[in-house]
Amino acid sequence: MSYPDPQDSPRDFLDHLRSLNLNAAITAFLHKQTRPPLYGRLDVDKAHEWCDRMDALLGKLNRTMGLQPATQDICTALSQLCARTIGDIETQLEMQKNSDEDAAKKLADEKMAEEKARLLAKQDKKEKQEKIRKMEQELAEMRGTASAPGADFQPLQYVQQKAGDGDEQDEDEDEEDEEAHSESAAEEPQGTSKKKPKGQVEDARKRLAQIVHTTPCAACIKANEKNCVGPVGQACNHCWKAKKSCSNGGRRRVHDPAVKVEPKSPGDSVPSKRKMYSATDAKPIGRIDSIDVFNSQGSSKHQKTTSGVRFDGVMVPKPPQPTHRATRKSTRSAKANNSKKSTSELFERLGQEFQAIAKTCEEISEALN
Repeated sequence: MSYPDPQDSPRDFLDHLRSLNLNAAITAFLHKQTRPPLYGRLDVDKAHEWCDRMDALLGKLNRTMGLQPATQDICTALSQLCARTIGDIETQLEMQKNSDEDAAKKLADEKMAEEKARLLAKQDKKEKQEKIRKMEQELAEMRGTASAPGADFQPLQYVQQKAGDGDEQDEDEDEEDEEAHSESAAEEPQGTSKKKPKGQVEDARKRLAQIVHTTPCAACIKANEKNCVGPVGQACNHCWKAKKSCSNGGRRRVHDPAVKVEPKSPGDSVPSKRKMYSATDAKPIGRIDSIDVFNSQGSSKHQKTTSGVRFDGVMVPKPPQPTHRATRKSTRSAKANNSKKSTSELFERLGQEFQAIAKTCEEISEALN
């Protein structure tokens, strides 16, 4: 028996069912046409209600198919079509359920991560407040147990502000050392030893507010120190004694060694000019510049003698060395007729004077060397 295709020609198929007076088949086919949409999100309750209604109509259709064997083919085709439709809807509901579970799981994971981050932030804030409370408690205990009545206690806010100020702490330590040194020098009586400034500086550090750092510095960890103790806002005692930088306070700056300026030796002093006297009387006629004996001999017109004395315009040849020391004759006992001597005699006398001067300069140079 031929009949129209229910999927391609649903209207013709419905008219054919009406012509056969198959009321159960008509009701089942009309309900099948009202199925939920194939794409999009399904309403779970309505989808289940539609499937239950379709199952009940299929039961009636199967009973009708048994009572009317002539219409068995068309009823079988309609029954299979309705069963496939129910299976498609159930598959779509299962996929939608899995998708909802995945989305719910992802949302739960995100909420869990947010809650964990909130708890961690709350825990960190609580630990920070607890740490600040302990530090305030330690400062309060130190204020109560301080031996020095005039000890300078810094507040916690000032300590936190000074935690990274290495340069200012360094200057404070230098001023502290200088003040301790000046106080020790003023209080030290005459005739006593001068080895007290270091002890007084340590006493001055001990009089300051002391604190036990919760986190030991690198030097204390390396030296296996039990406690990292030091004045508030300054380097710990271990780093201060070792003259090293401290991560819990200031850094100890090593001063540059003082360079002692030695006085110049007499040999380094600039030689003064020497007077040159006349051969006839004791009146000076000019000055002679003393030249360093270590300077190289030049070849200019200003020639030099072996003693390093330079003469402008006159070059005195080196005479043969006498067996005895040449001495300068006194010019004060010269007779009045010396002015009547010839020019050659005067130059000869002048040469003797220069020879004596040159010899004396050589001896002075040897003595200095």
